[in-house]
Order: sequence, then C-alpha cells, then structure tokens
Amino acid sequence: VLIAYGGDPATDASGFGGFYTGGNIAYNLGVAFTAQPHSFGRAWFPCFDNFVERSTYEFIVTTKGGRTAWCNGDLVAQTFPGGDTVVTHWAIDQTMPSYLASVASANYVVARDTFPTLAGGTVPVDLIALPGDTSDLKSSFVHLPDAFACFEQRLGHHRWDRIGYVLTPVGAMEHPTNIAYPSSIVDGGTTYETTMAHELAHHWFGDLVTCERAEEMYINEGFAEYLSYVFVEHVYGREAYMDLVRDNHRDMVHRAHLRDEGWWALAEVPQDWTYGDHSYNKGADVLHTLRSYLGDSLFHAGLTDFLVAFAFQPVGTADLRDHL
Repeated sequence: VLIAYGGDPATDASGFGGFYTGGNIAYNLGVAFTAQPHSFGRAWFPCFDNFVERSTYEFIVTTKGGRTAWCNGDLVAQTFPGGDTVVTHWAIDQTMPSYLASVASANYVVARDTFPTLAGGTVPVDLIALPGDTSDLKSSFVHLPDAFACFEQRLGHHRWDRIGYVLTPVGAMEHPTNIAYPSSIVDGGTTYETTMAHELAHHWFGDLVTCERAEEMYINEGFAEYLSYVFVEHVYGREAYMDLVRDNHRDMVHRAHLRDEGWWALAEVPQDWTYGDHSYNKGADVLHTLRSYLGDSLFHAGLTDFLVAFAFQPVGTADLRDHL
C-alpha cells in the first residue's frame, strides 16, 4: 500500500508535541502533553496512533541549504543530487510505536564515539548538534558512558543499533537512537545529566517495552525517572542516590496530590495527568520501595528477565506484577 499525503503538520497546544519548523531547524516530538491520545505520530504521518501498534520504519528525507536529516536507526545512504540539496535515507529494523518515529534536520555536525557492550562488542554513539554546541554537548555528556554501563549491568543487553542524541529547541523526547534533547540544558556542565540518563533509560523502559495504556505511563516514565537515580548511585555513590530518593519521597507525600489534583493509583492515572507527578515521580518512589522489598539481586534479575520476555511489546501492570 502506497499512501501519498501532504499538508502542514500539527503541534500540541501545550507547547510540547508535534512537528516544529523555524529558525533553520525542523524536528518532531512524538508525544503531546495535551492532545488525546497522547501518542502524536499523526502530527506528521498517517498511522495507527497508539502505544500498542509497532512497526519498522524507513525515512527518505530531502533537505536544502546544506541541512542534514537525522532519524531513527541506521544511515542507509546519503546522496547529493545537485546544489545544496541532500537526500538522506534511514531505516530502523526494530519495531516501535508511531510516537517514537523521529526526524530532526538542521546544519548539524556529529561527534562520534563507541561504547563497549555486555555482549563483547561495541555500540555506536552519535551526539548531534549545531557546530557551536558540540563542545558543551560533549562536556555535559561526560558521564554518558557510565549511564550506558549502569543500565546494561542492571537491565541487560542494549537492543538498539546505536545511541543518538540530537539537540533541539524543545525536548526531551526518547525517540530510540534519535533522542530529541533540549539545547537549553546543554551548557558544558553536568547539572542536568540526570535528564540525559532518564532519556537513555527509555531504551529499556518506554522504547523496548512500552506501556499499553496512557493510564500506566509510569511503566515508561516512572522507570526512566527512577533509573536516573540509579545512574547517580552508579556514578556518585549510595548517599547521593538516597538524597534523591528522600527528596522525591518528601515531595510526593506533600505535593503530588495537589499538583495532580488527586491521589491516583499508578495503574490508573487519568489522562489529564499522564505526564504529571504520579507517572514520573511517584512511579520512581514506588520502584525504590519495590527494590528495597525484593533486594538488589532479585530486583535487577527480575527486570532483566521481564525485558527479555516482553521485548518490543506493549505491557501492562499485570504483566509486570505477574512476571516479577
């Protein structure tokens, strides 16, 4: 089936979600904070727009002005038909929901690296930014190798073909291998490195397994937020981790019900609050409790086995509960 379509892509009223153009950059953010369903692939292509349907993707993007396009997966080919036109061809063999499909185009340059993997090989790493931002990007991401090692050790093998972060005006958004990362928090320091770790953690929770319903968004966001704390523990030690846990727990007890207008069970958070405190921070709080109850060995082994059993599938709370 070949479908031809065109038009002006949409953006979400919240300011987060959809397809953005202007200032010599074009990019998408795959979820909408306000629109329902929150999956927002439909902002720029026809699709079954939910968290359940998964597909492989291929992108062929024509750009002008010397701009290059970065998408999910691997670069298949790049051609230069004439003038300042560039045609870039990407493909991703792993399946993903529509909201994770991604493109970003600007006069980007790339800083490349490789990380060793548990399997004994290496994974390519692309840090993509405008030329004036690459130095700060590399400095702000100095602990990215530690984050990768931390998550592989605790959650099992990284299942995507590469790691990619691309700087965009608004973010962050966990498109696998092409994470849209906000340029405003890349300043050469490590103040915001937990956001870097949070987005990488989605390569396991959110991208590899995806919540089947928006009401269970903690499976995506609560895990990623909690794993950013585990990254801090890996790099800075147990006390730094516990400081985050205590601060978050105090905030959840005192304020989560005020900001999200109610006390919500993690598996039934209303869609008006899908991207609120309960999904992110209460989710992280409960996961720390679960880890404390099971102990590190059972907790990490259980999550690793869960990710193997449900890789590239939608999951629900019952799946997680029954498997653990």
